[in-house]
Amino acid sequence: MPNILHKYAAAAAMTLYCAGAPAQQSYVVADMETGTPIKDVTIVFDNIDSCRTKTEYTGVFVCPDSVKTLTFKHSRYETRTMNRPELTDTIELLPGMNRLNEVVVKGKARKISPVVMNSIKEAALTAPRQTATVTFDFVDLLTWKKRKKTKKRIKAIENY
Repeated sequence: MPNILHKYAAAAAMTLYCAGAPAQQSYVVADMETGTPIKDVTIVFDNIDSCRTKTEYTGVFVCPDSVKTLTFKHSRYETRTMNRPELTDTIELLPGMNRLNEVVVKGKARKISPVVMNSIKEAALTAPRQTATVTFDFVDLLTWKKRKKTKKRIKAIENY
């Protein structure tokens, strides 16, 4: 009989201990356009900078039930503040309008010195040219544009 009472007492103590523990719920932060989870989003609880967390690589974070407002911050996304009742299992962030997807860098080519250019011209003019042989190549008939470009290059080198 005392053994059964000990089991019930242990179960009651465990229930009271767990009831006193703060409840938590997990959420996912995702991109609004693509729906992919976002990692390293900083979530500030109740606008207190010392109370914060970051999402994992899967976009998951855990939020205590005592929190009233959450602020989501990420360098590539617009900052979003939400109240606790507005939360759903997935929070979507809008990508920032001033982000750059692609950067093209253009520059001016350095001018080649006349000494180097003269040696290039001489090498191009004195290089042995391919002579026609008796062989027939069908593909060569289709590459007349390439031959035309080659002639233009030779003229351009001569006139440079």
